[in-house]
Amino acid sequence: MEVSITVRHTSVSDDIKERARELVDKLMLRAQAPQPAKVVLDQDHDKCLAELKMYIPGGHLVVATAEESDFRTALDRMVDKAAVQLDKVLGKR
Repeated sequence: MEVSITVRHTSVSDDIKERARELVDKLMLRAQAPQPAKVVLDQDHDKCLAELKMYIPGGHLVVATAEESDFRTALDRMVDKAAVQLDKVLGKR
């Protein structure tokens, strides 16, 4: 599954990028044949922002953002929020 990762206004380690890929890959498995996903990692002063955009079958778009003091925590919260949205969408089918 294709996960595009963009980093803005900062630099992140390869470990963080790999963690983002792993977390989103696990989430995409639940989505039943999802389209490619986009993750944006951004830093504004002392806050780290993680944003996910993922299309799933049926024309639905899952968008989740999280802002924390570090990227690992922001990624975890982002995936948790996306999982809730994904469960709602898949439960309505």
